Amino acid sequence: MHSFTLRFVARRGGHASGTGTQPERGLAPDATLLHTIQEPDSGCVAACVDFVQFVNGDVWYSGDQQSLVTEAGVQAGIRAASIHLQGVLARSDAATVLAQLARVHADVVEPMTNHRFGPSGFYNGVTNVAVRLERAYERDGFHGVELLLRSGRASG
Repeated sequence: MHSFTLRFVARRGGHASGTGTQPERGLAPDATLLHTIQEPDSGCVAACVDFVQFVNGDVWYSGDQQSLVTEAGVQAGIRAASIHLQGVLARSDAATVLAQLARVHADVVEPMTNHRFGPSGFYNGVTNVAVRLERAYERDGFHGVELLLRSGRASG
C-alpha cells in the first residue's frame, strides 16, 4: 500500500476530521503500522478508511457519502496533473518530468473548492499520477514515463 486516508467521525453535531498517511516505505500485506493522531475536539466515535492507494497506482474508495476522498476528486486531480506533466514533457524530457514530481502539488492546485471532490480527492489524484509515473520509471526507465504520459493512460 502506498498511502491511505482515514476519517474520524465525531459525536453528533461535531465535525469529522481526517488524515492522509503515507508510510515511508509503503505498507506490505499483513504489516502493521502504529500511527498516533489527536482525535477531534468533539470526540471520535469511529475511524473509517476512506481511500487506499496501492504502489502500482490502483485505488480503492469507500463510497461513503461523508468520505474525505471521492472518485470525482481523484479523477479531476489525475486529469490536471496529467495535463501539466504532458506540457512539461512537451517542453523538455522525461528526466525533467520526474524531477518535477517533487513539486507537482505546488504546480497543480485545485482551481476552486468543489464539494463533489471531497476535501482530499483532488490532492490524492495528483499523487496518483506521481505514483504511476514513478512506477513506470522503475519498470521501464524514461521510456516508460514518456509512454505513460503520451498514451493518455496517466489521465485515468
